[in-house]
Amino acid sequence: MTMAAILPASAALRDAAIGAPSFHGVLPWRETRRSGLKILLVSPRDEERWTVPAGPPARDRAPFMSAALHAFEEAGIIGEIDTLPLDDYPCTNSAGDGDAPERRVRLFAMKVRGTLSQWKRQDERRRRWFSPQEAAERAGNAALCEPIRILTERWRPASVAP
Repeated sequence: MTMAAILPASAALRDAAIGAPSFHGVLPWRETRRSGLKILLVSPRDEERWTVPAGPPARDRAPFMSAALHAFEEAGIIGEIDTLPLDDYPCTNSAGDGDAPERRVRLFAMKVRGTLSQWKRQDERRRRWFSPQEAAERAGNAALCEPIRILTERWRPASVAP
């Protein structure tokens, strides 16, 4: 039996059981006519490690709004964000400190409606669109594969929607 199977279904009860997430982030996506579902990942300029926009909870903001703020600042994107979490995943300190405690990122799906040509962290970050398979392969954290899989399974092309 997996840990997820025995944990409470509600986010509030799950947080009480295993601790609140350390970060809030988004899994940005868009639909293109030619290639279908695309996922946006960001990377520090000097690294090939790709990840999602995320950061510490913003004071006095709902978790999904905190995630949207980090998406705006780190990736220069705006869009429709789900108010319910897509998934949580574990991450370690990006500085490579082996003694740092593991943190959890609560991810919210965001349908990207626009990308800014200038944004707060554009000198520190690159952004790039990937197919779901490429995004899973390029993600610097293997734990990101599960949220990508969940999003891919939930996505339905507009031409197939009922």
